[in-house]
Amino acid sequence: MSRIFTFSALAVSMTLAACGGSETPEAPASTPAATSVPETTGTPGENPAPLPAASAQEMAKSWTGSELTGSDTIAVAVDGLSAILTRAAPGEDIPFGRTSGAVVEYPLPKTAGLAGKNLKVTVTAEAVSGDTAPFSVAYTTAAIGNSGFRAFEATTEPQDFSFEWQVPDLGERGADFIGIVLPEGSSIRVDSIEVADAG
Repeated sequence: MSRIFTFSALAVSMTLAACGGSETPEAPASTPAATSVPETTGTPGENPAPLPAASAQEMAKSWTGSELTGSDTIAVAVDGLSAILTRAAPGEDIPFGRTSGAVVEYPLPKTAGLAGKNLKVTVTAEAVSGDTAPFSVAYTTAAIGNSGFRAFEATTEPQDFSFEWQVPDLGERGADFIGIVLPEGSSIRVDSIEVADAG
């Protein structure tokens, strides 16, 4: 007897579903009452106040060429306070993160910010073999943007090669880097690298 009842109930359910009905009528939809959302305030550490703008003195930093660190693609041979850079292996020139080049780390001020600041990057270099030697330099925040590689041509006399770049105003980040790359067959001596306030 219970089998007959189960089959009948199933048949009724299938018939209602086919006709677009249901066993139990749905309650009419009602518009939810408007509720006010309490205003929330961030706790300390969630949205830290922006740091005050760095002064020109806080932004200024320089390195000797001997402080450059090589990479898989760019070899660094220390020569006194300078460094000789050559291409060590083929590979893509990457202007972000630590870059794919010979690099120095730019320590950020602890109590001041660089957001929106114009930086001037200067590399003092000369060609080692041949009359000229192409090379490129990039400044990277390693998190919120980079200058891309800026191309230069060194000659047999030491020269200052500079470019300016504005740091994006996109919040806190880690260390910044200056990277130098050069093509196969090019070789340069780097005497110094400098970062300064471009004003």
